Amino acid sequence: MKSINQKCPPTESRTDDDNGNLYPSFETPNAIKDKKFTLKCNVGSSSRFWFTGNGTIIAKYYGINNENYPKYFGSRQETSCQEKICTLSITSISLDEDNMSIICSTGLHTSMFNITVFVLPKSVTIKSISNTVPVENQNKSYECLIKDTNPEFSVFWLITKNDGTQKNVTKYISNKSSKSGKLSTLSSELTLTLNKYFKELQCVAYFPGKSEFDNHSKELDLDIKYSPEDSMILDVSGGKVCVDTPTKFHCSWKGGNPPASVTLKYEKYSNTSKEEVEINVIPSKSHQTVKCLGIHIAANVSREKNLTIHYPPDMVEIKADEPFLEGDKGILHCKARNGYPEKYSYRWDPSKKTSQNLTFPQLNRTHNNEDYTCYVSNKCSKRELHKTHWINVEYPPDITAPDNVTLLRIKHPL
Repeated sequence: MKSINQKCPPTESRTDDDNGNLYPSFETPNAIKDKKFTLKCNVGSSSRFWFTGNGTIIAKYYGINNENYPKYFGSRQETSCQEKICTLSITSISLDEDNMSIICSTGLHTSMFNITVFVLPKSVTIKSISNTVPVENQNKSYECLIKDTNPEFSVFWLITKNDGTQKNVTKYISNKSSKSGKLSTLSSELTLTLNKYFKELQCVAYFPGKSEFDNHSKELDLDIKYSPEDSMILDVSGGKVCVDTPTKFHCSWKGGNPPASVTLKYEKYSNTSKEEVEINVIPSKSHQTVKCLGIHIAANVSREKNLTIHYPPDMVEIKADEPFLEGDKGILHCKARNGYPEKYSYRWDPSKKTSQNLTFPQLNRTHNNEDYTCYVSNKCSKRELHKTHWINVEYPPDITAPDNVTLLRIKHPL
């Protein structure tokens, strides 16, 4: 009860620098608001006084006997004295006692202790200053609010990376404080260039020189968005595209957070999925471009592939070096047209030859009236085109006569 004005009489032995005899107990090294705080005083005489810095008596003992002065701190006050040590306890210390001087005086010495009442943070919060989505390489600011402390607490910031290692980033902060009565609130602002390897941000409030206090901290999951690590890949199954033949196109763009949206387009065909997508199409000559679009919060990309459309020939022709004369060399020339590429496979029936041209080194009459078919295909042919050629071998007639008839060879005059 602070209305008590009983004053302690002056003493010749009072020395303000004799503070080693007055100290907090081991159990309560700090005066923490609403907690018990105990001071101990080494004594060496029978007369013992506790009083405030302005001289108001808190308690007085003679030896171990309390002289029953009114309690300065009321029901919160506990005192006792033994032969060599006296104690003063405030069972629930308040901010009213902050910066109060407590004096212990005996016949041999007088010691003074100045109380600092610590108020631990009411709360520690951390938040992004803006509502923008955190994206790699973006500069982004975060605020840590350490509310209602006494004295003002200090702060440091840590980043925890994906591999579990930590980095102190306190050098990137700016602080400002405000007061409400005796209580301080610290606002600490950190500005970072975001990196996809950052996992968690931590703000730690502490009081310098008071390692016995538990640190008060708050963590924030950064969840940084970043574009896919891999390049976009656009390819064709089988490596070639044949007209009117079912073909699969594939596109992938992987490794981002969150996964990218990928859209694949060809003519009237389109499909969208996460990270990779496929479409099955029937290619046509008139559409020779397939396109892939990747959409991500951190970046958008696109790829186009110009297609080489393969298609089979639509006609086959056979030319012959006619007339074919018995005993001469004969050649049938087979030629496919209007396919792409102009590279074809040929075979002949019934000769089983696989060359483009069919050669008869020496024609004879047994070749006469035979049919030879040329079959043609390329890589995109669903079936072979073919053409058949009928051979007409010309040869002189056989002339025969009875034994009694003489054949005469008539020579025409030149």
